[in-house]
Amino acid sequence: MNQDSGSSVRRLRRVLAEELAKLLLNVRVGESLSLDPAGTACGCLELLIPKELSAVYPEWASESLDGVFVLSAVRAELNLIEVVAACILITDQTLSPLRLDLRLAEAGHDLAEMRIRIGEPGGGALRVSGPRYDPARATEFLRQLGPRLEAIPWVYDWVG
Repeated sequence: MNQDSGSSVRRLRRVLAEELAKLLLNVRVGESLSLDPAGTACGCLELLIPKELSAVYPEWASESLDGVFVLSAVRAELNLIEVVAACILITDQTLSPLRLDLRLAEAGHDLAEMRIRIGEPGGGALRVSGPRYDPARATEFLRQLGPRLEAIPWVYDWVG
């Protein structure tokens, strides 16, 4: 990762953490919080996830996300948010399952740790498969994601 990429990642992690800290203000452990697909947090995730993964997986250097649609976001612990979502891979406009564990630093101004699990085995440049995106298909994909979440053999599982 070059210096510009490193500073971009640090900035995105900071903005994401600050946005999540704001969203958690009135949310108790075990409760859900709302992550708007058009909001700052999801926008940061669209940019941050490919940058983080490309540092370890070269095939992610030419990939981007074109949307993050959250099925659930729960404050699992005081500083931990667990997110279940789907995202659109921009290169082929397919939906992919996404699971995130986002641990905020104590002050809430940075991410202490982030775990990204994304993609089901299949073809394509990223070795993942999923249905082509359209709004109705995305809604159905999300609806079906919850019950099968624990059985997904994630193609990418990264912690940083």
